[in-house]
Amino acid sequence: TTGFGMVLYGEFMKLKYLMLFISVSVFSLLNSLTYEIKQDGTGDFTNIQAGIDEATDNDTVLVYPGTYYENILILEKSLTLGSLSLITNDESYKYSTIIDGNQIKSCIQVRGEYTWDHQPVFADSVNIVGFTLKHGNGTALFEDTPMIIYGGGILSFFSITTISDCIIKDNSCIGEGGGLSVFESKVHLSGVSIYNNKSRSSGGGIAVTG
Repeated sequence: TTGFGMVLYGEFMKLKYLMLFISVSVFSLLNSLTYEIKQDGTGDFTNIQAGIDEATDNDTVLVYPGTYYENILILEKSLTLGSLSLITNDESYKYSTIIDGNQIKSCIQVRGEYTWDHQPVFADSVNIVGFTLKHGNGTALFEDTPMIIYGGGILSFFSITTISDCIIKDNSCIGEGGGLSVFESKVHLSGVSIYNNKSRSSGGGIAVTG
């Protein structure tokens, strides 16, 4: 009888912790926010980076059509960055929602956590949906290596990144990954066109390191 009681108690505790996990997850989702980016000033922000900076984990940054001359940095956050194709399932928005890197840095950097000996932590994940990314020029991997430039269009750095229904074109870098650099990261691509990108080192379209 005692053994049976202990089994029941163990199963009860498992169920209790499962319900707690579900409650926390649902609470997190219910409290997530969507920030609208509109260039005409009728949204929450007129530029994408302002929305990214304001967002916290599980939030969505929804970008309306236009050309945004920005170099986006997503640093140690779990969020979704999407055009209107995210909520309409209309893939044509990827042609009218453009992030132009203006030949300065990567169009988008997704940077996650890593340990002192440069091992990925993989604590955050980012979804990027429905954009054209062009004219990116890559970004230095580390501050003390300014000439090691990766990821003209997108640099995924110690991160988990899902890229869907995007066009990555006309980007370049002097290092690896003219279109996309996957550096010690996990990246999933779905419905992504990558073309006419250049690298002086390797991986004109995609470079995978680590």
